[in-house]
Parts: sequence; C-alpha cells; structure tokens
Amino acid sequence: METLYKITKFQIQNIIRSNWIIIYTFGLILTTSLIIYFTNDSSKVIVSLMTIMFILNPLIGILFGSIYLYNSREFIELVLTQPIKRSTLYSGLFLGLVIPFILVTIVGVGLPLAASNLIEPDLIGNLLSTSILLVCIFVSIAFLITTFIVERSAGLGIAFIIWLFLCWIYDGFLLFFSYAFQDYPIERIILALTIINPIDLARINILLRFEAAAMLGITGAVFQDFISASLGKVITFAVHLIWIFIPFSIGYFRFKKKDF
Repeated sequence: METLYKITKFQIQNIIRSNWIIIYTFGLILTTSLIIYFTNDSSKVIVSLMTIMFILNPLIGILFGSIYLYNSREFIELVLTQPIKRSTLYSGLFLGLVIPFILVTIVGVGLPLAASNLIEPDLIGNLLSTSILLVCIFVSIAFLITTFIVERSAGLGIAFIIWLFLCWIYDGFLLFFSYAFQDYPIERIILALTIINPIDLARINILLRFEAAAMLGITGAVFQDFISASLGKVITFAVHLIWIFIPFSIGYFRFKKKDF
C-alpha cells in the first residue's frame, strides 16, 4: 500500500507540473467563467459545458494518457527492476493519471460554477461526476492501447480513432439507424445502443435533468422513464464503471505478462 501511494504521488506531482495540464486548467476556468457571464442561465450553462466537457475530457484523457505512458516507458522499465509488484505499478500509474484530471475538472469547472451561485449543487455534482467518469473511462482505454501497441504513432492513431468513433461516428450510425427504421418500434433498441456508448449515455443523462426529453422525440420519453427510475440510475452508473473496469483489467493482464 505504501509503494502504491509513493508511485501515485510521484505521478501526480509529475503530471501537475506539466504545462499542458496547467494550460488546460486555466482554459477550463476561463471558458466556464465566460459561459456563465454571457449566458447567465443555469440550463444553458450546464448544456454548454456538457458539450465542451464531453468532447474535450475524453479526447484529452485518451491522448494525454497514451502520450504520457509512451513517454514513461523508461521509468516503467526502471521501476520493474525493483522488487515491486506489477499490479502495484499499474494501479499507481492509473491513479496518478486519473487524479490530476479529477482535480482539473473540479478546479476548472466546479469552482467557477459554485462561485457563480447560478447552478444548483446537485446539477454541478452531476456534471462533474459524469465528466470524471468519462475521463476515467478514456484513461483506462489509453492504458489498454499502450499495453498492446508498442509503436507510439500507431497507438496514438488508434486512440484518436476510438475517440472519434465514440464521440461522433457512433452518433451518425444511430441517426441513420433511426431514420432507416423510423416506421418500426425501435425505441428500446435505440435505448440499448445508446447505453453501449458511455458518451451518449452521459449526454442523455444530463439533458434529461432539464426535461429535455421532448427534444429527443419519442425515444426521449423512453430515456426519461428509464433514467428517472432508480434502477435506471444504478444501471447508468454501472455501465460507466464497466467501461472503466474492462479496459483497465484487460490492460492489466497484458501488462502483467508483457516483456519490457
């Protein structure tokens, strides 16, 4: 446990000193403050920030995570020469990457929202928690990629394609599917397909907090009935946890057997 703490602490200190993290933090503070100042409407502020955070956080998480891990290869090799369990090192690297992103999200978005007194605390908490879960998901995917793909350029390319698919291409597929089968009762199929994508699920979860189901058509009513129910909230949270756990676990087993 002490070794895990030391590795995590070292990683956090190293990442926090990164210019990219500092720039990203101040960029979020500035963006959030400007949106609050010019919009001055709670629902518009949350939806605007949701649009930004649910695109940027996954992108930064998967790309920065991949780049950092590729750059840390020599450090990993050095640590593995010591009597340290690979599970401890892997977990320490993950926590050391995720915790700074959590802090950046809280400081860059949470503090300006809380200081504005414009947004209800539960809405702020919902936006922050969802954004943090998405960061954890895409950092875990970054770990999966870097443990399997040795070539840096190939790994970063795959990371970008995964983000592009989940953030944009998948939505186009759903739109095409909905249009092609609009004469059939496919609402529950769309619900199932949406749940598969963590970004779409997070986006719908936020939108329905503002009774925006009407914007989503008949399918929106299905989402509203599902997510407003206690079981739906549990499933929504569980799906995000599964998205974190599966890439993390597969990456761990690969890391455990990998020959550095």
